[in-house]
Amino acid sequence: MGVEIDISEKKRIENQLLKEKEFSDSIIDTANSLIVSLDLQGQIIFFNKKCEEVTGYNKSEIFGVEEPGEASAASRVVGDHRQNGGKSRA
Repeated sequence: MGVEIDISEKKRIENQLLKEKEFSDSIIDTANSLIVSLDLQGQIIFFNKKCEEVTGYNKSEIFGVEEPGEASAASRVVGDHRQNGGKSRA
């Protein structure tokens, strides 16, 4: 005796959610605004392309770069940006 479960509806919903996430991500990443997300520890977990352009940091430099006793990655980005008079560090 076997059990047969139809997962086609679940797969269809998962596929739709993935498409919607990709669409949302593309809008956020190409927005002409700085968009940053932080986790509860103050580490940057999202940094869109406009943030890269304005600050001069790229995602690989800034994601999860907090070390104990040091300023958070977010604080460093904001501080660097302010010290440069609002200009990119690059």
